[in-house]
This record gives sequence, C-alpha cells and structure tokens, in this order.
Amino acid sequence: MQLRTHDRIRLRRRPGFTLMEVLVAISIFALIGVASYRVLNSVLQTDQRVAVRSEQMRAVNRAFWLLQQDVEQLLRRNVRDAGGVIAGSENYLRVQNDSEIPLQFTRGGRANPLGLPRSAMQRVAYAVGRHPDYEKSDSPHYHEERNYLLRYTWPMLDGAGDKAQAQIQVVLPDVDGMTVGVLSEEGTHERWPVANSTDDRPLALQLDFEFADGSRLQRSYKIW
Repeated sequence: MQLRTHDRIRLRRRPGFTLMEVLVAISIFALIGVASYRVLNSVLQTDQRVAVRSEQMRAVNRAFWLLQQDVEQLLRRNVRDAGGVIAGSENYLRVQNDSEIPLQFTRGGRANPLGLPRSAMQRVAYAVGRHPDYEKSDSPHYHEERNYLLRYTWPMLDGAGDKAQAQIQVVLPDVDGMTVGVLSEEGTHERWPVANSTDDRPLALQLDFEFADGSRLQRSYKIW
C-alpha cells in the first residue's frame, strides 16, 4: 500500500534536532561547566587560604598565651653566673635587644608533678633563630631557611644563660624578628636594667614581632 502525499510530508517533518541545534546545546553546556569549575575552584582556594590563616592565628594565640603565662609569673629573683656572682646590677629581668637572647627573666610557678627536689622557680628566655635541628642532616629542618620564636629554659637558676645547656622549645614559626621594650614610669626602654637610673620597677613588657610575610604584631604584658 502506498502512502499518500500528505502522509509522506508529515513523516518528513517529524520533530527532532538539527545538527546546528545540537552544537549550540553542547556549547552552552560546555560554557556552564567551565564557569561552574571556575567558581568551585575559587571557593576551594579561598577555603584553603582561610584554613591556613586560621591555623596561623591559632599558633600565634598559643605563643602569646605561653608568653603571658611566663610574664605573669615573673619573680624578683636574681641569678648568679657559673662563678657564683650576680653580674652587674639586678638581673631577674634582662632585656638586651642587641644580644643573641634579647629577653631573659626568672619566673615562678614551675610545675613539679613528680615532687622532685627542685625549685619552683625557673629561668626563661626568648629569642628568634633557626630551628634546634638546623644542623641535623637527618632532620627536615636541616639548613632550613626559616626562623622561629624559641623559648629557652634551664634546669637550674644559677648559672643559667648558656644556650648549650638550655632546653629549647619551638614556639612559633616564620618569625623574623622580635624587639622587646620595658615600660616603666620613666618611659619605654629597649634595655633593662637601665644604667644610672633610679627607676628599678618595670611595669610591663612590650614585644614587637616581625613575621616572614612582612606583617607585624605587638603585644604588651603587665608585670605584677
């Protein structure tokens, strides 16, 4: 049976997509996919930067909390050198920004959970330098071009100050500089004790930190 003419025309006009329509649709979907990828990638990068920054801020806060705990326990107890002599004037607090260890002081409240026969006081110091494992060839910090905020402690009060005998704690990475100031009634001093001064009572410590990314941060801690 032969199809009539209008049936053949209807069959030729069945609904469908032309090649041009298919190409346009594929192009639109491709553009949407590229745009979605860029948005997602941007969100992931932002989230990663925020996570890194948050961890940095947590590390900074932990370091400042440790500093605060030490300074709040500062005691007016001078230390003697290896010969049993108190060098110069009172040295319970010593600030020398031109020294390898710019900040040293005596603190109390040293924990002793085992009840060992030792003092509750401790000599503490802070400085900026290389990681303690800088010279160890099997360490990931070997000759690492990175500076840290370091905390030094000594097992004994008298004779403290020798870095070779100190226990070193890495407090904060990527610290390139630290400047210490002592606030007294006479003003701010970058060296303590102050020579030829009758003002022998520090009121607060002011610490300025410079980080590897060029940012700076200042913290002040009241004494007593």
